[in-house]
Amino acid sequence: MIWNAEDGPGKVTCVLNGRPSASGISISGQCQMGGFGQQVRAELRYDPASGRYSGTYVGASIGAAELSGKRRGDSVVLTITWPQPVNGDTHATMTIRNSGKGRLAITVTDELKPGGARSKVTQLALNQS
Repeated sequence: MIWNAEDGPGKVTCVLNGRPSASGISISGQCQMGGFGQQVRAELRYDPASGRYSGTYVGASIGAAELSGKRRGDSVVLTITWPQPVNGDTHATMTIRNSGKGRLAITVTDELKPGGARSKVTQLALNQS
């Protein structure tokens, strides 16, 4: 899927399957925007000894991004490290908020230009079905 964050909002429809385990979750599926589709995959693990989350996320043609972070209240805040620059740098922030009742909100913020203000570039609402 080729899309630039400066293009503004677009509606994306995703069908994802999640497989929880004792120490994490695996998510995989397909997202569609217009006539373009993209495979999506995420693996997130929790280490109780350190209280840290880590894993990988694949949702763009540039390859797998590394995820790392900690819980803050009802959210997990992760640093995304892309394998090559996205919006001019290799880092962004992903916040996963569990609002209960089978609902997750995922927000990604990034600088649209290096050194610029941070903006929401992705905002997803996931509902368990």
